[in-house]
Amino acid sequence: MESIVTLLQYFHLTPSNSTSFPITGTVDNPNIAAMVICLSIPSLIQITKLVKSYYRYISILLWIILGIALVLLQCRTALIGTAIIVCVYLFGINTGNNWTKLKYFKGISIAILILLVAGVFILHQQKQASADGRLTIWKVSSEMIAKKPLTGYGYGLFQKEYNLQQADYFNKELRPEKERMNAGYTGMAYNEYLEHTVMGGIPGGLLFLSVILTLLWAGWKNRNTTLAPFAGIAAFAVMNLFNFTIESPMVLFSFTVYASVLLELNTENGTNKIFIFPKRVAFICTFIGIAFVVFSMQKYNAQKELKVAKQMLENGEIKAAGVILDEIEPDISTSEAYYRTKANYYLYNNDYEKALASTVHALNYASYPSLILNAAEFSKKLGKSDDVESYCKIASGIEPHLFRPRIMLMEMYIRTGQKQKAKIIANDILAMKPKINSEKVTEYKKAAKMVNDKL
Repeated sequence: MESIVTLLQYFHLTPSNSTSFPITGTVDNPNIAAMVICLSIPSLIQITKLVKSYYRYISILLWIILGIALVLLQCRTALIGTAIIVCVYLFGINTGNNWTKLKYFKGISIAILILLVAGVFILHQQKQASADGRLTIWKVSSEMIAKKPLTGYGYGLFQKEYNLQQADYFNKELRPEKERMNAGYTGMAYNEYLEHTVMGGIPGGLLFLSVILTLLWAGWKNRNTTLAPFAGIAAFAVMNLFNFTIESPMVLFSFTVYASVLLELNTENGTNKIFIFPKRVAFICTFIGIAFVVFSMQKYNAQKELKVAKQMLENGEIKAAGVILDEIEPDISTSEAYYRTKANYYLYNNDYEKALASTVHALNYASYPSLILNAAEFSKKLGKSDDVESYCKIASGIEPHLFRPRIMLMEMYIRTGQKQKAKIIANDILAMKPKINSEKVTEYKKAAKMVNDKL
């Protein structure tokens, strides 16, 4: 399905699901579609082995569509994962299997492997900025692990904690212009092992790694039965090094399918001891699962009500929106979106004190630059210059190429009579290279030049 939709998008027969990418598959990110296609390859190999000869032409057509889709999606991670799958079948072959006795199998596999490596190299050259950006993310993430190696920063808090750390990284000393240009707000580590270690500390990282290694070991033990699960898990394990997988339901589902097949194979072969759980543990897990579903449904309903409240605010139904926001607070009290909406509600009522308090509360769960700049705006209204300075510096550290935080900081220094600091920021703005030239950037540059000339 992903491959077909990819081709349809390439020929403009169906629209892309993203304004940023012309081809995305059924999702809004081409990386997800490409990784799902990659993880389908072992299953397709298994199907190709089993189908009767007169269906082979259909299999060949499927392989062609899949290969073209992978090329069109231009995902380095998926190409690396595919290379791993090819290696598994090339070097992990069961010589008693008729499939492996195909005359040209090894030659074709090596040729494909060479093409994949060449593809990764070409895409790396084309997307050098993206690769450099990830190096910065891995560097900052490693520093975070060094600061909290045992406890980590908490599960679900990577986005918030990482971006604050990145702000500190860029604010504490001058970094190369290239590194500043490639940095930006980051939602994930693009390395699942690093991300889990940041969140759960070294114990959490080792726990995640142990799950992957256990499945790899189980897959290798069953390689004489079928290589598909081992190939799928191996590709997933390697793709974890370069991209997000756990956070994508479709990619995670593909991984879960292979893990389930391994569980079944171990059960059939009488080697399922590594997967056995005591009945009490199974009962507790089931109870926790049911509780989680109930809790999630409450959250889902609260999110629906939050959407209604947002619409009411936009329509000017301020009082009714406030009633809904008060009602759903117990079920959505850890949501950044809720407190952002609550801040907007107070803003409509010109209550900047409470708007700031709600925004600060939201910052406990997220560190979006827009949210931080909202806090700076409310602090400005309340005359809290020190807070404005702090928020603007954090925002400019998270997004080093953004002009707005620096403009706000420059204006605050002028208001408070800190002329020397205002001049330094003005010079910084004039020296900045925009990622994209726009009228707004031109205005910012003109404002900075005026300040620089006057001071």
